[in-house]
Amino acid sequence: MLQVVPAILYGIFLSSLLSALQAYFHQIGTWALAIEAAAGGSLERATLLLFRLWLGHMVIKVVELVESTCVCSASSGLLVSSVLQFVRSFVL
Repeated sequence: MLQVVPAILYGIFLSSLLSALQAYFHQIGTWALAIEAAAGGSLERATLLLFRLWLGHMVIKVVELVESTCVCSASSGLLVSSVLQFVRSFVL
């Protein structure tokens, strides 16, 4: 049981980080800034803003991958622990 605690803690941290990143990069305002910059004729600024949005979404994908790995690891560890505990209680 104790061996899954680090995976659970990493999963909680990564889930919180993922939520914060999604809250920022999925706002309409961040997309609107790039559109307004392009409409105003500042294509260099619009390109920079769109690049930041793209980069942010790539970071979100990486964090999602690591987070799902930690959560699956913790879940499988808890499952194995509960099955072993059940078998031990049944045998004894």
